[in-house]
Amino acid sequence: MNWAIAENGREGSQYYKKLDTSKIAVMGQSCGGIQALAVSTDPRVTLTVIWNSGLITPRANAAPSPAMENIPKEQLAKLHAPIFYFTGDKASDIAYANGLDDFQRIDAVPAFHAYKDGLPHTGTYREPNGGELGKIAVALLDWQFKGDKQAAKMFQGDDCTLCRDPKWHVSKKKMK
Repeated sequence: MNWAIAENGREGSQYYKKLDTSKIAVMGQSCGGIQALAVSTDPRVTLTVIWNSGLITPRANAAPSPAMENIPKEQLAKLHAPIFYFTGDKASDIAYANGLDDFQRIDAVPAFHAYKDGLPHTGTYREPNGGELGKIAVALLDWQFKGDKQAAKMFQGDDCTLCRDPKWHVSKKKMK
């Protein structure tokens, strides 16, 4: 964030005055989702998106994993911007339980949790343009950052596009 904001203000930068630094999303998949959660309390963040991830409840006497941030679940109480979780189901995605537990703990900000039957932990990212999850990501950013009403239909209302798909299971807090 620091670099992008600085480049937006630096004459000669290819990003000079091209970035809207009032709209900053952090997102990540798997371990990257934990990294996104690690910075999501930064006041400049206006959207957090977690793909196939969630904070891990530490096991008693377990050594911390060198591959992941050690973020306590209490961090979730410090969120200040909307957060969206997308995972596979319990049988297909190792991170399902972590994402669901996070969602259940979040009460202060708008939160969205969706999981798809049979979606593996690796998602659809290897498909052209990120597959189904790539389309969801684009629609989410178009809605949240551009105010695109058509894109919002994927997420808003009881009859949202994802809500109508029998393979997707959607829960929401503090949002339509």
